Amino acid sequence: MIEPFFFDNDQLFGCYFASSDANSDTVVVVCPPLFDEYRRTYRALSELSVAIAESGVHAFRFDYYGTAESQGLLQQATIGQWLSDIEKAMDEAKAVSGASKVVLLGVRFGGTLAAQVRDDSVKTYLLWDPVTSGAHYQSWLDQVDDILFQRHKSAAQDNNVPFENIEYKNFDLPAALVSGMRELSIPASVLNDPDQCFTVSSDPDFCETSKLSNCAYTGLTYDWPYYHDGVITHKPVLKALLDRLLV
Repeated sequence: MIEPFFFDNDQLFGCYFASSDANSDTVVVVCPPLFDEYRRTYRALSELSVAIAESGVHAFRFDYYGTAESQGLLQQATIGQWLSDIEKAMDEAKAVSGASKVVLLGVRFGGTLAAQVRDDSVKTYLLWDPVTSGAHYQSWLDQVDDILFQRHKSAAQDNNVPFENIEYKNFDLPAALVSGMRELSIPASVLNDPDQCFTVSSDPDFCETSKLSNCAYTGLTYDWPYYHDGVITHKPVLKALLDRLLV
């Protein structure tokens, strides 16, 4: 059973995937990535949530305030709000499923956010290509904006039309959100704890350079930049996450 609904006074959108095992005491709360990465992983995370439920564990997907189907504007969002959203999603997931244990599954910056949450009900963290440094991630977003600028400039030249020399932004983020994102990183105490955290990476060097024993490279490398076409739905990555969940 898949049940979409709004919660937190109809501010946040969530989708509950009921476990095939009615007695399951664990629910996986999916913390999605941001911006265009959300779109590119939507299908993958939907398929993964279904597979989690079919394997006998509850799953719960949600959207942060100001993103996707949830209420509010991105310009109103803050890191504090998004961290609170995760906690509210956990409470809602436990209430609707009857589970008492939570697995936080975070993708990209969703993993960075998930790793900040401290709650006795959190059993483990599953991270898919997590952003370990918010400052580096923000620099990468700036590079995306620069690529967008150059793309518009080239298009104007190729079509022999005037080029508007203005600031091009893929996503116009408020200063407070940018500052908050820069300040976040994944605590080493979480990332390095094999009993608490497991990471799946598409970077063949990530596990080694990070010196993580609780990390898996599934043999498929791909790029996250928004200007690459296509969705991200690599089965080996989803299988690695699911297999770890069922250990």
